[in-house]
Amino acid sequence: MRMRGIFEKVRGSGEWWIRYADATGRIRREKAGSKGAAVALYHKRKTQVLEGRKLPEKTRRCVTFDEIAQDALTYSRQCKRSLHEDELRMARLLKWFKGRPAEAVTPGDIEQRLSEPSWADATVNRYRALLSLTYKLAMRRGKVSVNPARLVPARIERNVRQGFVDDAQYFRLVQACPYLWLRALLALGYTYGWRKGELLSLRVRQLDLTDRTARLECGTTKNEDGRIIHLTNECYELLKACIAGKGSDDAVFTREDETPVRDFSKTWAELCVKAGLGSYFCRRCNVPARPCPVCSKAERPTTYGYQGLIFHDLRRSAVRNLERASVPRSVAMKITGHRGESIYRRYAIVSPSDLADATRRLEQNRQAEVAPEVAPATGARADLSAKLM
Repeated sequence: MRMRGIFEKVRGSGEWWIRYADATGRIRREKAGSKGAAVALYHKRKTQVLEGRKLPEKTRRCVTFDEIAQDALTYSRQCKRSLHEDELRMARLLKWFKGRPAEAVTPGDIEQRLSEPSWADATVNRYRALLSLTYKLAMRRGKVSVNPARLVPARIERNVRQGFVDDAQYFRLVQACPYLWLRALLALGYTYGWRKGELLSLRVRQLDLTDRTARLECGTTKNEDGRIIHLTNECYELLKACIAGKGSDDAVFTREDETPVRDFSKTWAELCVKAGLGSYFCRRCNVPARPCPVCSKAERPTTYGYQGLIFHDLRRSAVRNLERASVPRSVAMKITGHRGESIYRRYAIVSPSDLADATRRLEQNRQAEVAPEVAPATGARADLSAKLM
């Protein structure tokens, strides 16, 4: 039976509309969706008319994920130092949710997208954090009412990585390094343990070649503290070559076309593979080779990942070298930028060669202490044996 005030604008489409006269007598039409929703909405509007309401409540404008994503990037541009990372992650999020209503994204959708088998727990948490920030900002502006990312459980990050570089490996990286800017980054990271973001943000004005110093300004570091270091001969010569002909506001590390270096993950992977400190692997087959022999034989496309030494391992190496050089811990923490000693101790990694050297020293010390006592005892036993005979 056909109900008055409810109709399909296009017969057979399944999209039902309602038609009613509001309290002022004006004819209004609204799209409801299914027939059941249309019936419920029609009765609701008729009740509102009887109550004397001039207009029904305003329906919220459909806000797409694209809109709140742009708001989040604007916030990152103004308030965060990790803008470049946010842009890269947001590009992937837009591929997933582009064009969808923001409130239509569910926690299940997010969990499904973040269940990449090749992603580390830390990577998943960074994407989840960016999504949560995006929805939090949208809730502040009244564009959405819920934050689905908050209902997605964070993964436990197990910081078990203990990679570091010894002097022999460092020289292999130096010999394989093809670019001046990368060579300078390598030297500074291995010597002082500065973070990648801190190094890439350096400007020419922060270097004083007369005093042979480099400084990080307050507010530009992870813990907001400023730092200053005195350059070694190696770092001095490399930085001097990097800033030749540049202005005071120019970036210290620039590529061959004078564009500032923002991300060098691909270049770093190629350097480590060339130096024998890393390798590529097939994400589909998990075969440590490039090209993948399985995918090449099957003539199918595949993507490759990198495993091996990362740039942050240089920071661990710098801490270990400072400890081995007997630099006072308070001074070393000022150089590397560690505010808490517990984090510094976690970075002070002991290599197997250090453990072997400690055992060797322990044996040498024990022999030096025992030898004077063993000789007289041996002689006394010899005299006693002679008397007994």
